[in-house]
Amino acid sequence: MLGFMATVVAVVAALAAACCFAVAAVMQQAAAASEPENASLRPRLFLGLLRRPLWLAGAEM
Repeated sequence: MLGFMATVVAVVAALAAACCFAVAAVMQQAAAASEPENASLRPRLFLGLLRRPLWLAGAEM
């Protein structure tokens, strides 16, 4: 019975981690999509994203 409970806990933890990863990716993509296209592939893009709370929240997850 103990092995079964450990498996259940592991599956629930894996599902929670996957959901957090998905939400973080969506948050970062939403913030990045609002940056100007001429900033792509330049350090300016990263600096602009660092000023966006939504992108930072996604990075923290």
